[in-house]
Amino acid sequence: MGDSITSGLTDSKSSLSAYGWLAGEQLDVEHTQVAFSGICLVEQCHSSTDVGMSTQFFKEKTVLFSDSPDWDFQRYQVSEVVINLGTNDNANTSDAHFQSVYTSFLQNIRQKYPNAAILVLQNLLGEWIPQTQAAVQALNDAGDSNVFYIDTSNWLVYQSSDYNDGAHPSDSGHAKIAQQLVPVLNAHLPGSGTPTPTSTPTATPTSTPTSTPTSTPTATPTSTPVVTWTKCADEGGTCTFGGMHQVRYGANGTYNYQTATGSIDCNNATFGDPTPGVFKECDVASSDT
Repeated sequence: MGDSITSGLTDSKSSLSAYGWLAGEQLDVEHTQVAFSGICLVEQCHSSTDVGMSTQFFKEKTVLFSDSPDWDFQRYQVSEVVINLGTNDNANTSDAHFQSVYTSFLQNIRQKYPNAAILVLQNLLGEWIPQTQAAVQALNDAGDSNVFYIDTSNWLVYQSSDYNDGAHPSDSGHAKIAQQLVPVLNAHLPGSGTPTPTSTPTATPTSTPTSTPTSTPTATPTSTPVVTWTKCADEGGTCTFGGMHQVRYGANGTYNYQTATGSIDCNNATFGDPTPGVFKECDVASSDT
C-alpha cells in the first residue's frame, strides 16, 4: 500500500508499471495495490479535510466517499502486507505524531491480519526513517516478530533515470524496486523459513505474496488513471476546483503533490519547496485521483 509512488503516477501504464504490480506478476501470485496519489499516513496532514491511510486503509471505498463502510477483513486473509508511506507527510506533522500514528497503524493492521508478515519499506526519499524504524521496533518489543523494517537505501539513485520528476520513479526505477522487493517477499512467504530481511536482498524467487486490499481481491490493481494537468494558480495564489483533486506545485518538471477538496493555497508552506529560488505554479489534475 502507499501513495502516488505505489500507484505509479507519471509512469507509462500507471499502476500496471508500478513496483507492486511488477513484483506480484513476477511471483505469479494474487496481489492488490492499495494506493492513492497525495495521501499521507496521518490525518489532516495538509488540511482539516485530509484523510490519512491510517484511516483509509480500513475502508471499503476511496477517500472520495466520506460515508464509506469499513472493509470486511474476514472476506479473506493475506500472507503479506507491504507498506510504503510518508512521502506526503511533510507539513503539520511532528516526528512524535508520525511515529505514534505509524505504531498504531501497524497494531491495527495486525488485528486485521493476525498471521501476515508486515513489511515496512523505508521511505524511498529517506524521510521519517527513525520514526518508521521506531514504529516497527515498538511492535517487535511487544512480542510481534512478524513485522519487519526493510532498508531501501540503495534501491534507487536519486536525480537519475530512476526517477521521472525527482519524486516519482520511472518505469525503469519501478522495475529496479520490484527486482529488490521480490526476494524480500519470497523470504516471508509461508513455508519459506525464518527470514531476516533488513538489508538489500539479492536472490530472485517464485511463490505467493499478497499486498493488503481494501477492495475486490483480484489481480487488477486499484486507482490512478492517467491524468493531465491544468494550471490553476501561480505561487502565492489559491487553486480552486470542484470536489477532491490532486494538485501539483513546482516548476521545470519538478513537483510536490497534494490532494485537496475545493481549494488549496499554492505556496511553499502548503507543499514544501520542490524548486528553491524558482517561481512556481499549481496545476490541478484533470480528473479525481
